[in-house]
Amino acid sequence: MKISQTEINAIRKTSFRPQIAVCLIHDKKVFMFFDEKYKLWQFPQGGIDNGESIISSIKRELEEELGNNISKNLSTEPILLLFEDKISFPERLWGSRELKLDDGMKMMMKGKYFFYIALETNLNSFDLEDSEFDGQKLLDSKEADIVIDQIYQFNKQRISRKAIAVLKEQGLIS
Repeated sequence: MKISQTEINAIRKTSFRPQIAVCLIHDKKVFMFFDEKYKLWQFPQGGIDNGESIISSIKRELEEELGNNISKNLSTEPILLLFEDKISFPERLWGSRELKLDDGMKMMMKGKYFFYIALETNLNSFDLEDSEFDGQKLLDSKEADIVIDQIYQFNKQRISRKAIAVLKEQGLIS
């Protein structure tokens, strides 16, 4: 998966923050994690920092969100780009978060541009003691759809449902 720094920065120039979202796969099922603070089920995700590659951002975000020992339990290849999609913020929220180009120029952030990634893990559960999450589920596609129904943010629900559909289409989950 080769997406250059120039391509990532070009996304920033459109006022969208590049993000990764990681679908962790184990035994034909996908993990979803619960954030009690936001009452939200989701995939680990976060922004791609300036000058950072997608591969580096995956490792950093997973360690930030799931703890420092996560890397040893993930396959490093192949990292599969499932799809790209974006979420636009309502106009009232434009500029509510900082966004800078690689040269330091400030942009008005209008949304997030996601790279959805599939990554295999040998774990069937995660120790969430040092994580940002409060719960986890390992789900097949039907179970995931039920959990996704609980996501109250329309665009996050839409993009999560798309991830499950693509994972199933590609035979990564049952």
